[in-house]
Amino acid sequence: MEYAFNNDDGTLAPPIQFIAPRTNLFIVTPHLVAMTASPDGATIRFAASAQNGTAWAMIIQASHSLLIDVPALKAGTYSVGGPGCRRHGDQIGDATTTYVFSDCSLRRGMTYIVFVYIEGVNATYSDGTLSSGINISVPSSSLLFSTDLRLLRTPSTSQVFVSFKAESADLGPDAHVNGSLWAMIVPDMGASHVTVPGIKLPLVPWGRIFVRSRVQTLILFKLKLWT
Repeated sequence: MEYAFNNDDGTLAPPIQFIAPRTNLFIVTPHLVAMTASPDGATIRFAASAQNGTAWAMIIQASHSLLIDVPALKAGTYSVGGPGCRRHGDQIGDATTTYVFSDCSLRRGMTYIVFVYIEGVNATYSDGTLSSGINISVPSSSLLFSTDLRLLRTPSTSQVFVSFKAESADLGPDAHVNGSLWAMIVPDMGASHVTVPGIKLPLVPWGRIFVRSRVQTLILFKLKLWT
């Protein structure tokens, strides 16, 4: 500032540092909805601060997590699966947003990562917020034994009664799902050598099962036992 004579004899103020606010923030951090991870995909939820905003999201392999930035996320770089496994420029508000990813072709037993980026609708410089990576661990098994196999009565040379309870590893103990069952009887000395490919290869599915929470499944082996 100076007098009106324009003699450059005024005073220059010292600079004041400030940070321009982001055009959109997470008020609820993106998180995985429990018991939704499966080979098909997963479900996440988050909430943004702006009443009008835009969002991008995708699932990637864990090995690519350090390569993700806003341009990569907007371009879908390193994303897995088909179109249903990502979100591109969705219009969102400040209410809770739920994304159901599908068609992802995830591998069982592997961990993947979801990233979400949000910004304001008038953003020009990618001045929104990029989330931290969200781990998605795909269960290694589709169905689990919730109880051990149990003999219901004394075996005979022609019949063995066995019961158990099962549940979905992907959808939780309250889910109702269809499944397949393989079963066979082997001598005690061969039990340690039974594998999944070994029990499935020589047999068509022994039966179809409908898994219900806390409902016992009964197997009746009508086989001739070697004596």
